[in-house]
Amino acid sequence: MIELVIIIVTLSLVAVIAIPRLISLTSAAKTSALESFGATLSSASRLTYHQAVIEDKDNLDSSIDPEVSGIKIHYGFPIAHAAGIGTSVHGIGSDFFELSSHIESIDNEVIVYGFASDDPQDKCVVVYKTNGKNPPTIRTPDETDCS
Repeated sequence: MIELVIIIVTLSLVAVIAIPRLISLTSAAKTSALESFGATLSSASRLTYHQAVIEDKDNLDSSIDPEVSGIKIHYGFPIAHAAGIGTSVHGIGSDFFELSSHIESIDNEVIVYGFASDDPQDKCVVVYKTNGKNPPTIRTPDETDCS
């Protein structure tokens, strides 16, 4: 009987210590994955811009529907749309999904990526926002966003 009590107490202590650490690791893993995807978006955007410069399309706004390698652009940078930055990273970020319920895309200025199972109110997302003639703004979450 004493052995049973000792085993129960030991398992309880392990549960009290291990579960919060496991939750913390999950949060850190989600944050790291989204930070990596944010870096992928940044690289894809820069590569598209350099291709637009080579093709002399870096001075065209999206109103005339310019494209570089099938990617819709605005002043050389991919637009915030599945036909823009979404095409640039197609197949790379297969674990991430465009979350249209997070932010309404107005004139293809904002696109939000996150995990498919995330709640629309969740801040554990990557936000890609076009910035006129300047490079896009890419916001990645920190661990407090993904807790």
